[in-house]
Order: sequence, then structure tokens, then C-alpha cells
Amino acid sequence: MRWLGVGAVTLLAVMTACAGPDRSAEAAELEDEVRRQPAVRGVVLSYSKPITLDGGRIELVVRMEDTASAVQIARVVEVVYDAFGATHGDEEADLELQAGDDTIRVRSFESESTTRAVVDEVVTVLALRDRGALEIEVSGQDPLGGPRSPGSRNVLTLPQGSDEEDVLVALDEIERTIGDTRERWWRVRAAGGAGVGGSPGLPTAATLALWDELRQIATPLGEVAVFVEDSRDPDTPIRLVEVDLADVDVWTDTGAILRVAERHLERVRLANDLWSYELRVAGVPVTQIDPLTCTPQANSVEPPNPVDDALRTPRNCHVTQESAQ
Repeated sequence: MRWLGVGAVTLLAVMTACAGPDRSAEAAELEDEVRRQPAVRGVVLSYSKPITLDGGRIELVVRMEDTASAVQIARVVEVVYDAFGATHGDEEADLELQAGDDTIRVRSFESESTTRAVVDEVVTVLALRDRGALEIEVSGQDPLGGPRSPGSRNVLTLPQGSDEEDVLVALDEIERTIGDTRERWWRVRAAGGAGVGGSPGLPTAATLALWDELRQIATPLGEVAVFVEDSRDPDTPIRLVEVDLADVDVWTDTGAILRVAERHLERVRLANDLWSYELRVAGVPVTQIDPLTCTPQANSVEPPNPVDDALRTPRNCHVTQESAQ
């Protein structure tokens, strides 16, 4: 029999002590409690018990009736987040709740936000349910506005038949009913993908003006959906632009597509050195340019195409002619 040295025994004891308690029984109790809530159709629980140097993880996916009310949704969020904080506070914890076209995601890990603050945030954004499909993300782990105001990241997708004008109407309604605060990030999209976003807050007048200009530039090519999002975070002032053209062919209309894309890039570059531009045709990516990561020698999408080849220039990729040679 081989005896372990004192150092090995000590290390083994420390490593064993580092593993947190198994809370699988408590996780199962939470699953049962959620199942008993009104309007809940189904619950899927995933629990990973802690191991050495790695904490536990609990995930709940909750499906509710399409007709579930905001009060019923709030109750489920309350029950789950209470347990996340009280029982699973030192474990990674995620809730995904689906009710009709709406999805609510809540994350917790050694969280700062109170249950009341998280529930209130979800209920506040749910006031827009009748405008379209909502995706709401609230993090108690990293609250956007502090423990009493966790904030949220939200996507509102408007119903079929909606267009850019409906996006503007929805933005006005958000500002009137909820307000423009730095604790909430917004993306509002029409059914075809056109839209605009702000992070944090609602999009600024400058973002809306750029969105309109990029749309006008692409209009001669037929149906177009343009999405623009500006980050107002001074540490990461990133501009995201997505363009989807429906009525062109990347091989036969190469020249016309390039003229539009180059004009777009001129406007995007004027505004910000941190930007990303994605061009799609009928939903298929044609080029993806991020000046900090793209290179003239490497394709940004597969399979290669003439538009992508032409746009990956030293200028667009932020490298000098000398370094590109």
C-alpha cells in the first residue's frame, strides 16, 4: 500500500473542501413549485452539482400558456428568482420563460438585485406585449442600473406587415409609456428585419438619421431591410449595421451592390472607428466587415463571392497599403 505524503493529503483535503454542496434536491423542489403556478404548461430543469473548483449550475426552461397574464408571468419570475438568490446564490442560475411569442430570460450569480426589482423590471417591459413579440433579458448578476434598478436588454419584433414607419411609432410609444433610461437597451425591428437600436437607452436622433440615410442609399436596389444600432457606452462606442437586400443577385448585380455598400461604408466610417457592417442578400451573408479583425487576404464569408472580395480592402480593414503587401 502506498502512503500519501502530508502535502498530498493536505492538497486533497483542500480540493475536497472547495466543492460546494449538492443542491439537486432543492432544485427539484423549485421545479415542482413552478409547475404548480397558474398558466404553467411545462418545466424543464437542468442541474449540475458543484465539483472541485467549479460551482453548481441550475437552468429552468418554463413554458406558459399563450394567454398567460403579466401577473402570472411575474409570479413565476418571483418564485424562481427568490430561489436563485436564497438557495442557489453561489451557483450560476438561468431562467428562460416562454409565453406566446414572448421570451423572458433572467440570470443570477451572487446577484446584487432584489427579487422585487427584477420582477418590477419584467412587468414594466411587458406593458408592450400587445405591440409585438418581446425578448426581455434581465441580469441580477450584472445590473445595468444598480441593485434597485437592474435594467434590461430588450428586443421588440413588430407583427407581420409592419415597416419602418411602424418602428418609429413603436419607439415613440416606448418613450411615452416606459421612458428613455440608460438602464434599458432596446432593439425594435419590423417584421422584415428593418429596425434600429440603442445601447443603452433608445436610439438617438443621429442614429435615426443615419438609419434613414442608409435606407435611402439602398432603395434603388429594391426591397431592403436596414438595421442600425449605436452604443452610447463611452468605453465601447460601437456601431452595428446590417443590410439585407431581397431583389438582387450577388453575381449578376455585383456592380450595383458594391456601389451601395461603398456608400454605406463611407457613412459608417465617418461616424465611428468601431463598427461592424454585414451585408446579406435574401438572408444569406455576402460580406461581414469589422475593421479591427478583417484582413484583405481572408474571406469574411463562405463560399467566396465577388462583393466580399472587392470590399475587403486595406481601407475598410484599417490596415495600411504597406502592411497589406
